[in-house]
Amino acid sequence: MSPLDGPTAKNQRNLATSIALLIVLIIAGSLFALVSLVFPQVQGMLIVGLIFVVPTLFHYFVWGRWMMRVRERVLEEERREAAKQKGRQE
Repeated sequence: MSPLDGPTAKNQRNLATSIALLIVLIIAGSLFALVSLVFPQVQGMLIVGLIFVVPTLFHYFVWGRWMMRVRERVLEEERREAAKQKGRQE
């Protein structure tokens, strides 16, 4: 494992990705604000879209968090079982 693969490098990549995402969201929001000044109907479309997107994203993140915890528990149980099996074989 190289020094560039450590936790600090991963945190830096995550930070860079988050900053890039924030910039994209700011630009998209600014463009949306300009478009909604010209076409007021766009605001209605946004509201209808958000009615579907927000609950979907909420479900995605809650389910993902829960599944990560379940996965970690299962992997830990498998590691313990493998260690027991290895201990019995020796």
